[in-house]
Formats: sequence, structure tokens, C-alpha cells
Amino acid sequence: MNFDVTELFVEASSASAAVITRSYKIAVAGTGYVGLSLAVLLSQHNDVTAVDIVPEKVEKLNQYISPIQDEYIEKYLQEAKDGKRKLHLKATADGATAYAEADFVIIAAPTNYDPKTNYFDCSAVESVIRLVLEASKDRDVKPTIVIKSTIPVGYTRQVREMLQADNIIFSPEFLRESKALYDNLYPSRIIVGCEDTMKEQAETFAALLQQGAIKENVETLIVGTTEAEATKLFVNTYLALRVSYFNELDTYAEVKGLNTASIIKILEIEGWAAPGIVKQSTLQRYLFRAGLGVKQMRRFTEKRETSARRFCRPHRMELIQADIKFGPDIRTKDRKLIKTHLCSLIDDHSRYILHSQFYDNKSASVVEDSFHKAILHFGKFDAGYTDNGSEFISSQLIKSCARLGIKLFRAKPRQGESKGKIEKFHQVVNRFIAEVRIAKVNAFEELNRRWKIFLDQDYQKDPHDGIRKYYKALDVDIPAEGISPLQEWNRDSRELVFIDAGTVGEAFLHHEDRTIDPAGCFSFDGHVYEASTAIAGAKVEIAYDPA
Repeated sequence: MNFDVTELFVEASSASAAVITRSYKIAVAGTGYVGLSLAVLLSQHNDVTAVDIVPEKVEKLNQYISPIQDEYIEKYLQEAKDGKRKLHLKATADGATAYAEADFVIIAAPTNYDPKTNYFDCSAVESVIRLVLEASKDRDVKPTIVIKSTIPVGYTRQVREMLQADNIIFSPEFLRESKALYDNLYPSRIIVGCEDTMKEQAETFAALLQQGAIKENVETLIVGTTEAEATKLFVNTYLALRVSYFNELDTYAEVKGLNTASIIKILEIEGWAAPGIVKQSTLQRYLFRAGLGVKQMRRFTEKRETSARRFCRPHRMELIQADIKFGPDIRTKDRKLIKTHLCSLIDDHSRYILHSQFYDNKSASVVEDSFHKAILHFGKFDAGYTDNGSEFISSQLIKSCARLGIKLFRAKPRQGESKGKIEKFHQVVNRFIAEVRIAKVNAFEELNRRWKIFLDQDYQKDPHDGIRKYYKALDVDIPAEGISPLQEWNRDSRELVFIDAGTVGEAFLHHEDRTIDPAGCFSFDGHVYEASTAIAGAKVEIAYDPA
């Protein structure tokens, strides 16, 4: 299967490099890995506005702080902040204004895939397209809309016809999380799909990508929109087949009692690999990264009940552990004593901290806030694991997670070892608490500011002994300097599943029943609200944000 997917398209034309003679106004909808990496890349030579519905992301970007973890994005933004690099980049939540003035609108909105229905939810993409069309309806020259989101084959042509918009093209992305900007700076190829009427705009967009890249003379292909969509599908399918192929090799080795060297010899004899090409360490790495091999999974199955400390999920976001720890007491400048509590969510596989924040209480609302923020920033996880404290078993938390398809499990009584990873993390917290007491921090905001710096620069980036032991149990060699939670998180092959902020917000709304009085009003939290006399006497459900 050693082939280049671009060879499949015999009618694809290599684009002649369009000459960029001016700066363009570009709006990017979505600031995930795809959107933000493109925004930074293109802002080197163009005026770029990043659009996001999350106010915190917008605020960070306008301060040249990356809301996501990507080495090159963080580097470029920091250099821009220090005046060492010129980036024409700003962020806004006002998409309509940004789209109204743009020459190009790049859509990098999430399209969640439901394996049960075999359906891509492209509603976020369509919402942006409709807003762009409305915002630019009075313009003679419409902006070119570039879809970068993952979409089903045939979608671009379908949405063009449905919305009567002929200014839509598609460009597949082949980026790795945490290395998205790097992959845009050194692309293996640039592919843009368009109809014949949009070929000039497609070539210009491809030239803008080449202009921002460090790598020169990148092979560029201009194909039909459906062919471009299929390219993305074929690449993803090929990668999945490759993982499955190595898994089958591991199964075969288990049945036949072969070692890795024997498997490689079989590959060479059968002509699947040239002699000396496949290294033993390479094969072992593929098997382990897939998290699939029979020996690996059998070891977990056999030891899970008796060795909870050594159990570890094979991929990130499969299981999240949550817990609350007493923090340092703070005495403010006016001598008021505040007792603090740290609520943290840790990824079971990578030991990476998704959210950790000090609060002035340990109620269920604190846990809800922590889950809410973690899901907004990192997407949906499969399951959460907590103890049996009242703050973790609230019906509201269970309902909110259920609405998002997240399962919640509780530790069995007197089995604290099953939460070993979060407890180990709390030992790191103790070091921080000791430092804070020496520093005599007297403000809540200052406490969390210091904690974020400590967490990001110390814990997340330091080699983790638990990760070393995990690999050792699997007989897998790791670098001598060890692996940090951040490194383990970033190198995991499992894609993150982001959920629209509105959907997450609705899932965490509280619901209560109220009866409308004869005057058409109802009371809530000590206040009276007006509904309608038309529904007087009716029992209604109200939804509200407890924050």
C-alpha cells in the first residue's frame, strides 16, 4: 500500500502558481487546530480575522495567546506579541462584520460524526455559509467560501445547489493536532477542489497557502470538489487500514507464537516490504500506538481487577478522572479568610490535565463548571470516573453528561487505588501549595494565575513516572529523558471530538417546574418573571444557567 493518494486522480491538473500581487482580507470561522493554524499562516501576508463564538478564545487571541496547544502557533503568537514577527491577525465574535468585508472566508467549523447513524452533522458549516451569504448579499463581488471542515463526499456540490451559492470551494486538510501550523508551513501537497467557474479563485487560494509556507515549490493540485472530498476520505481510510493491518499481524503472531523479527521476515518474503525497510522498533511502535495488539489488551483484561494502579486506557479522552482537593487558606488584604478547593480533571491515558481550578467551595456547581470548561476546550470524552461524594453524584451532572453522550462511573467504596492517577497528581499540587504559603498569596485571582503557570510549565511538561511505568509494563522502549503528559497527549492518534459551544451550554442548563399564576407570571430565585396570561395555570419547565 505504498502509494500517493494524489496518483488516483488522472485528470487532476497541476496548478500554475498564481501571482499574489496584493494583500487579501481573510476571515476564518473556527479557531481549532485547522482554523487557527490557517489564520496564523495567512496573517503573515494578509489581514486575517479569526471568528469564534467562545469569548475566552477571542480575548486570548487578541492578546496573542493561543487557546490551543501547538508549539508553532504558540511560538508565532509569542513572537508577534514581542514584536519579533509581524502578524496581521485579530479575533472577533462578530462573524457577520468579518464576513461582510472578506475576500476569502475559510470555514473550519466542527462536523461531528455519529457512527450509529453514519451521519456527519454539517449544521455548523451551513450556518456559517448562510451568515456569509447574508452578510455579503449587497456586494457585487462575493467572497470565496473555502470549506476546510471534514465533510462527506459530494457535500460541497450539494450545498452549492441547496443555497444557490456558486462561490464555494473545498480544500482538504492533512494536519496533525499540536503540529497543525508546522504541517501548514511544510505541506506535502496543496489540494483545492472547485467547479470550473471558480478555478481562478481556487488557484489564488492555493497560492496564498504556498505564500505562507516555508517549504517552497509545494505540489499543488486543482481538482473537482467531489474528488477533493474523496481524497480526504481515502487518506483517512488508508490510515485506518494500516492500523488494522498491523493489528492483524499482532494477532497472527500471538496465534503462531512468532516474535517481531519473524513477522518482519514474513513481510519481506511476501513482498510487502523491501528487505531492511521495516525495522523491528518501527513495527512495535505501530502496534503499541494503535493500542490494539492482543497481548497488550489481554494484559489489561487479566490485571484490571487486581491491579487498578497499573490499569490505563490505551487512548486519550476514553476516560477522565475527576476529584476535589483542599487547597491553601487565603487571607485577603482585608483579613478575610477564604478556604479554597481545587477541582481537577485528568486524562487517564496521558495524565494530561484538562481542567484544574481553585474555587471557594466544593459544591456540585464547581464540578459542573469544571466538566463544562473541559468539554468546551478539549471536546467530548467517553466516560468520567469519580468518587461517591455528593458533589459528583448530583442528578444535574449526570443529566448534563448524558445529554452529551458521556457516561459517568463511580469508584467502589474503600478502593482509593482505582483513582491512583488523580491522587498522584495531588502530590504535585502539594508542592505548589507549599510554595503559595511561602509567597503569602492574598488574592483568589492571583492563586489561580500562579497555579496555571505552575501547571502549564511544571506538571504538564515534566516527564511523568507513571507514563514510564506504563510503557515498561508493555515492554516498549521510551526516550531516556522520559515522556511528559503534554507529549503523551499530543502524540496520541485519537482525534478530539469537539462539540458546538451552544450545544454544550444547553446540556448544562438547569431545569425546574413552575406554575404560571393568574397574572401570567412565575417566581424564581426571589424574583417574579412575566410569561403570558394565555398560559395562566399551566405548569411549565424553565431552563437557566446557574452561573
